[in-house]
Amino acid sequence: MKFSTALFLLLLLSGLGLAQPSVQIHGYLTQGYARATDYPIFGIPVSGTADYRNLALQFRATMNPNTALVVQLSHKRLGRSPVMSLEESVELDWGFFEYRFAGNFVLKGGLIQLPFGIFNEIRDVGVLLPFYQVPYMPYGESNYTSETVSGASIGYAGELGDSWGISLDLYAGEWTWTEWFIIRTPLNPSEPTVIVEEPHIRKAFGTQLWLETPVSGLRFGAGGYGGEISGGLSFGVLGKSDIYVGNVSVDGDFERFFARSEYSYYYIEPAAIRAKALYFQGGYRFLDRFTLVGQAGRYNINSIPLAGISLGSSELDFFKEVALGFNLALRHNLVLKLENHWTRGFITETASETPGVYLESRKTNYAIISVSTSF
Repeated sequence: MKFSTALFLLLLLSGLGLAQPSVQIHGYLTQGYARATDYPIFGIPVSGTADYRNLALQFRATMNPNTALVVQLSHKRLGRSPVMSLEESVELDWGFFEYRFAGNFVLKGGLIQLPFGIFNEIRDVGVLLPFYQVPYMPYGESNYTSETVSGASIGYAGELGDSWGISLDLYAGEWTWTEWFIIRTPLNPSEPTVIVEEPHIRKAFGTQLWLETPVSGLRFGAGGYGGEISGGLSFGVLGKSDIYVGNVSVDGDFERFFARSEYSYYYIEPAAIRAKALYFQGGYRFLDRFTLVGQAGRYNINSIPLAGISLGSSELDFFKEVALGFNLALRHNLVLKLENHWTRGFITETASETPGVYLESRKTNYAIISVSTSF
């Protein structure tokens, strides 16, 4: 979102705060240094970069016990990632009105957080994440899922009997995401060309359901969305398409350890593009301040638009990753992280050596050391 729009909403928020002095301010910052081994990935060059951070300020103005306006501004850097060409220094993360009614219902309208899976609504809040970033599968920066949706949602949270809990969100609207290709053209093979575009999902609708079990810390989730995609690199050529996504989650967070997993399925027609994403994540807390975390995941796809790779009914290992990390909680809101990721797939950010070939499967590792805080 343009900075001018964000500034307008912030001024509106300030005005509401003067009329009703009930404005809360929260924020977070994560600063990292990252370095890759063989090829750049996720904006991380082989030479290393400290241009890796997430910063946000959230303003919540409460007009009465049931009505609020929420605005969050952010500054995000992903090193040398192609998606940075479309990022502004300060952007509007979200800005929406919230109205609670009938005790258990909440209605939101504007640029709202998109309820999807375990991490989508907290994907940049470093003190809540085991690693610097959320799993690429299914939350990647260049993916069909957005952090926000421009539209409206209605949510319900309540109890099921004496020991179960339920929360349900329904939403509708539209969003964009970023896709990019790095290629060497036959006319100028020595200078790679970076092409970045923004496809658009319109007429989107979706849901997210969570069941809280009688076991403290254990919950199960299911959700998904559908919509109409157009524009960008892939769908500018493939034409207007329909996308359907389903996601199931299991999330267990207990006193000494946590374990979670998610599985997502993507289907795009009429091109009949199918993809599957799966990851497992777990950790163990010891000596009160230390946490050892691990993660493994893979993303399979039957074809890659524009890349000339189509396997029909077979599947392509588009991306695989194994990660190991170590977290030190210096305070409850100050966390130091050290992590390493071993990857193989088609998302390394370097051009193919073959002119006209968009993507090649490559192997690279990357390490990140970061510090996260919040208030």
